[in-house]
Amino acid sequence: MAMSASIAPFSPDNRIANMRLVAKIEEIASAKGITPAQLVLAWLCARLRTLNAKAVPVPETRKRPLLEENVAAVSITLTEQEMTTLEPLAAAVRGVAV
Repeated sequence: MAMSASIAPFSPDNRIANMRLVAKIEEIASAKGITPAQLVLAWLCARLRTLNAKAVPVPETRKRPLLEENVAAVSITLTEQEMTTLEPLAAAVRGVAV
């Protein structure tokens, strides 16, 4: 058994369920003309603002183009409908304690 299979989000059942969520995120991002990573970062930033949290996401980035992509996510505005669509997706991630 691969080590990743023993990590909860990557167990066979959770991986299948989570990949369905990724497909939905990719679909929403594509419709908006942004990358899935930008969509998730924009959602997380918006969510943190909603919670009045004093935190910022810090994604690991090793290449300059990805750094620029991640920084651009801060200026992406999500509609209320997009936020409403993304909330249950975030809640449906399997294998992660929130």
